[in-house]
Amino acid sequence: MKGWIYILSNQSVPDWLAIGCSETDPEALLRQYGNSGIKLPYPFELQYALRTPYPKSQLQKIHDELADECVNPDHNQDWFECDLLRGIRTVRNIAGNSATGEAFYNQARKLAEQAQSDEEYVVAASSALPDNDSSREVQQIRTVPEIQRGKRPSPIAPQVRPTPPPPPPPEPEAPPPPAKEEPKWLVSLLIVVLVCLLMIAVFLVFYLYGYI
Repeated sequence: MKGWIYILSNQSVPDWLAIGCSETDPEALLRQYGNSGIKLPYPFELQYALRTPYPKSQLQKIHDELADECVNPDHNQDWFECDLLRGIRTVRNIAGNSATGEAFYNQARKLAEQAQSDEEYVVAASSALPDNDSSREVQQIRTVPEIQRGKRPSPIAPQVRPTPPPPPPPEPEAPPPPAKEEPKWLVSLLIVVLVCLLMIAVFLVFYLYGYI
């Protein structure tokens, strides 16, 4: 059975959240709660909805995780005394791997927008969704929930960005090999040989022209 796991709140009990599941559009839950006979001075507000193929089994795991915060387990197991951030984290941690869509509303939408601009948060991809979208924008902040594909925003799981390792220092260049110096005595010997050859050449010229 495909359906939605939702989170509702009410200003009359600001520390309480209603976490349940439904096969219909989550926004229809507002009308159902309004006609359920619960009389509160403020209307119910839809905060978060996650679409999953297994809403009932996943919801039971969520209720078990939040059992200590349940307001009245003998009367109504859907109401919990916890903040919105913890409620969204719990739903995502348990049902996020099977999620095929999600939507943020009201206060949860503000949390998602804040997470998008906060440098301490990073975008986390769900392993159950196709990894074909490299966008890091919040895709599912809207009033009507639609199926989200690709990467999901993560306003609930802060992670510190890993610091890249510093680049290795450049290797020092090897000094050029020293120039090979000729021995001084060899240079002197070459000069003497050149002078002797020059004198012999001059002598032959004078001899051939009869000056000697």
